[in-house]
Amino acid sequence: MGQPLTGHSSALRATEPVRRLWPAGLTDREVEVLRETAQGARSSRSPPTCTLAPKTVDFHLQNIDAKTQVNTRAGVTLFAIRTACSNPEMASRRPRTPG
Repeated sequence: MGQPLTGHSSALRATEPVRRLWPAGLTDREVEVLRETAQGARSSRSPPTCTLAPKTVDFHLQNIDAKTQVNTRAGVTLFAIRTACSNPEMASRRPRTPG
């Protein structure tokens, strides 16, 4: 039975990963898939330069569709352009929040 740890939670916060704030509540990985999709819209569901398994890409695309309320390649591409998700330079300037 020890003393309660004081200040412990603030020490943990300092080591927690910092996450970007993306539109529609997208995750970093979803934005990566969104960016790849917007840059290489093809008939297949898998972006051309993506190293993820096709089923994983499909899972992320389903989440993107649900969060952005669009379900076409054209709609996803337009969303990416309008929200600057398709521009890596703009993405690096997006605000971050502790995770």
